[in-house]
Amino acid sequence: MKTKIKKLLLQYCSNAFNYFFVKTKLYNPDGVRVLCYHNISLDNAKEDIFTVSLEEFKKQMQFLYKERYSVFSMEEFLNIHDLNKKYPKKSIVLTFDDGFKSFYNLVLPILRKYNYPATIFITTDFINTNETYMTWEEVKKCANDKLINVGGHGVSHIKLTEVPFDITYKEIIYSKEILENILQKQIKVFAYPYGVYNNMIRNLVQKLEFKGAFTTKFGINSYTTDPYSFKRITIFNSDFLSVFKTKLAGAYDWRGWLNF
Repeated sequence: MKTKIKKLLLQYCSNAFNYFFVKTKLYNPDGVRVLCYHNISLDNAKEDIFTVSLEEFKKQMQFLYKERYSVFSMEEFLNIHDLNKKYPKKSIVLTFDDGFKSFYNLVLPILRKYNYPATIFITTDFINTNETYMTWEEVKKCANDKLINVGGHGVSHIKLTEVPFDITYKEIIYSKEILENILQKQIKVFAYPYGVYNNMIRNLVQKLEFKGAFTTKFGINSYTTDPYSFKRITIFNSDFLSVFKTKLAGAYDWRGWLNF
């Protein structure tokens, strides 16, 4: 019951924000929206909120293409930020967390169709475990694809704020080292598991020579955004195309302001 009430409240507040602020252009910031996906499924009946149906994902990518969104690679995104330049309007970065096999089997062909770059944030302990996640060979093939960048997402996907510092350190540095050793590529970006972090963890990621780190805090990223606190907009299985459009327009950004 609480979940249903929260969902209805989120929808009501987002619709109100969209009507009074987004559509009237009172809220129309410049910047890039980084989309956060997890699993993609052929089964539209999946109950996991983080599993988007393939049908909806195709509609979303087609919408980006028809509306002429600029889909930046991670390198392009970071370079523009480092140069303190403004991002073009209607700019997007695509990210996919955890290392689900669906990225390799279902998502990658669609990205190739539209020539869209993306970043996969890999939780190293998940790889080679079962049919839900990619094998290391599949991760390697993704890493060698010109469209795909690989980032770290911890070793075991624990909340880094809830464990001792030495465990946090190992989770971050080992994920970087494992990926670099296997893929023979520099790992430049990190996504905080569950999106949670604090100043100590933020500073640690910077010290370990990552170029940027990503949260799950809703919002838009500009050249003034802290590169170790980049915002992302999570796409859920209930986000039909109408909701997807409003998320791109900024109707859900208020959640980031309130940490809701």
